[in-house]
Amino acid sequence: MACPLSTTFRVLRRLPPIGPRLRSVALFAMLASSWAGLAVADGQPVHQEVPRHPLELRALVDPAGVLAELPALLKKAELARDYRELALLRVAQANACRVKADWTCQRDAGVQARLAAEAGGLPVLEVRGLIAEARGRISMQDFTRGEHSLGDAERRLAIHPFPEMKADIYLAYSSLSYTLGKHAAAADHAQKGLDALGTVPAPTIRVRLLRNRANALAQLGRRNEAKLLVEKGLELAGPLNDPKLSAELYLEHARIARLEGDTRTATDNGRRILELAQSLRASQLVGLGHEILGLAAQDEGDASLAETELRAAVESFHAQANERDERRVLRSLVAGLLDSPRPPADLPLLTRRLVELETTLDTRDQMLAGDDLDARLKYAQQEFDVQRLQASAALTREREAASAGRQRFAQAIAGMSIGLLVLVGIFFLWQRRLNTRLRQAVTRLSQSEQELSASEGRLRTITDSIPALISRIDKHERYVFMNARAFRVFGTKPEELLGKTILEVRGPEQHALVKPHVEAALRGEAVSFEGFIDLRGQGLHYQSSFVPDRDANGDVQGFFAFTFDITQLKLAEAELDRLARIDSLTGVSNRRDFGDRLHAALARCQREEEGIALLCLDIDKFKDINDGHGHPVGDAVILAFAARLKAVLREDDVVARLGGDEFMVLLENPGPETAGIVAGKIVAAMRDPIQIDDLSLPVSVSIGVAYSAGALPAEQLMSRADAALYAAKSAGRNNWRAAPVEAGA
Repeated sequence: MACPLSTTFRVLRRLPPIGPRLRSVALFAMLASSWAGLAVADGQPVHQEVPRHPLELRALVDPAGVLAELPALLKKAELARDYRELALLRVAQANACRVKADWTCQRDAGVQARLAAEAGGLPVLEVRGLIAEARGRISMQDFTRGEHSLGDAERRLAIHPFPEMKADIYLAYSSLSYTLGKHAAAADHAQKGLDALGTVPAPTIRVRLLRNRANALAQLGRRNEAKLLVEKGLELAGPLNDPKLSAELYLEHARIARLEGDTRTATDNGRRILELAQSLRASQLVGLGHEILGLAAQDEGDASLAETELRAAVESFHAQANERDERRVLRSLVAGLLDSPRPPADLPLLTRRLVELETTLDTRDQMLAGDDLDARLKYAQQEFDVQRLQASAALTREREAASAGRQRFAQAIAGMSIGLLVLVGIFFLWQRRLNTRLRQAVTRLSQSEQELSASEGRLRTITDSIPALISRIDKHERYVFMNARAFRVFGTKPEELLGKTILEVRGPEQHALVKPHVEAALRGEAVSFEGFIDLRGQGLHYQSSFVPDRDANGDVQGFFAFTFDITQLKLAEAELDRLARIDSLTGVSNRRDFGDRLHAALARCQREEEGIALLCLDIDKFKDINDGHGHPVGDAVILAFAARLKAVLREDDVVARLGGDEFMVLLENPGPETAGIVAGKIVAAMRDPIQIDDLSLPVSVSIGVAYSAGALPAEQLMSRADAALYAAKSAGRNNWRAAPVEAGA
């Protein structure tokens, strides 16, 4: 870090000529600023309080009352041209609108706060207005403009540092990333906000950052960390008297509890949310509370209570025109009613409303995506215009500097010409001696060039014989060497590629993939990585190693790139993986592959709340066939059995041979009756004798069926199917039996 005093004196030396009194004043002011900077650097920075209006804090518990009082106070501040009061009132208005979930109001209040702060020259309040505006836009799905507002806030904050507001910007970025489904980025931004706060006592921002990080980690599957963060947030939120924030924490706590199967905790949190919603008179929280209670009731299998609570949530969201939340709850409600043995009479109306919301919101999202693209293109055009003007100004400065340099050079040449005339005579005396030395030097140089050329030839011969693409790239990402392998890879002679950049040779897509590795190599790091490229219609797997090229001082001047074709190795690995997952006799899945696909299907069905069916099959009296006709005939019977089995099933159904004559069939998203129908078709398909050469062998099958709505683990589901199979065998074989479907299973 540069010393502030030395910087001060450098600035003073560059000042234009001014009077001694003005220079003294400037010196005093700059020294005072430098000593102040030293004091902050050597000690702990003094915490600055964020300017707030009393109504901003009151808005957390009485948003409707604050919104009712604001018009008179705003008019008074406007008449008095009290821009600070006006900006503070607008920020309080944005906060009240946020609690009421009125995002348009929040955005407009943020814009007005920023305009008032600009008029009053209040940079801190200007940043607060930009943050409020950005939050409103993000909640309205206007992501590009929201991101631009946050960028403007960051630029202003760079001039006027303020840790609490820096953390608030990270909080907004975290919310934006979460809304866009970038949960890892959301968690990272929240952590950056917590780091920016450090020891600054800003409990409200800290709790919101903990809430956002917990939300993101829960989506990433790190539920234990998320749960700890929520509990810590609830502990810190206790003294804050912010009901909406507490409700949001209870909401996330309830979601985590549901994921862990703790419906009691989820229900308790749902009731707490409803209590807080009643105190705030916030209809969005009312809907969220009923939604949590309804989903918890669904998890417990209480269809009646689930329907009551979810209907209450739908009505609440519908009343406040919160279509996205209404659509989400309607999906759960309609799904539950469709599974009901006696659907209600208004199910068609609910379904029609859900379809209307899906169509409306999809159309709106498409329009927002178009608007977002237009905004991004306009922003990019503005950035390009700014860069073009900056380049034009730099070119003008360079021309002026070059012109001045040429003038000075001409003057220097005129002066030197006179001196050169004197020196010519002296140089003439030394000419013969210098010529002799020059001839000797030329001879040595020629010999060195010949030796260097021979060495380079040997090096190229060696590199051309290596089965790898070897190249050297300078620090400007330009190729300065390539071996003969380049012709096989790029279809172009190496000498035609020299001087071109990586972007020009490999194209934008491949350049974007290798750019992080290029940057690491130019920083002096040795890197290795694998990739895939389509070369003239042929896929190529490759492995590359980048080794920094340093000069005598240790400075990186570029790097060497060694690239090997590992396509055959990758194909061999893929084939080995495929062979490890199929049954060698029948070509269907083996036990290992079936286990993986069963666990994946159960996870998918549980996530999407769909059903799954498992059929366990045994060929009846197969041991008699093996003992009576030999194992080759037995293998032929198993092969024919598998062929008939696949002919009956859909392409998406999974068929696996676990060993001997034991088969498994996995059906995703069937009804309980569908599995039985499929089992009956399989039994019927096996009743015709199987013809093996001259033998006509009667074959039948026994089947056990187990069905689950996604709540059973794999081992328990297979155990039920196996038990049902034994029931089918006990009933005389050549039939199927289904395990009973238990509630919640």
